[in-house]
Amino acid sequence: AERARVDAREEQRRERERSRAAEARAAATHAERWAAFAASPPAVIRFSDIPWLPMGGEEQMLRALGVRVAAGDGGARKRAHRLASMRWHPDRFGQQFGQRL
Repeated sequence: AERARVDAREEQRRERERSRAAEARAAATHAERWAAFAASPPAVIRFSDIPWLPMGGEEQMLRALGVRVAAGDGGARKRAHRLASMRWHPDRFGQQFGQRL
């Protein structure tokens, strides 16, 4: 019984590590796609050209931005929202890419 509990805890730890690694890869991929898009946007931007953040709410947005927020860490959450708003606010996006839309 003790061995089963140890094995279960170890499997949970491995699953958390796999999840964190997947989140880090997703964040890196999104950052790379955004950097490439911002550096060299197409002459005419279509909806499908834009490296959108994944749908799913705040937690998924934070993961895509590579932000790990501990409970009660409002500062990290605030920084992530600021980064997202700097990219995705309609006025800001329009300033950067409006003539190509």
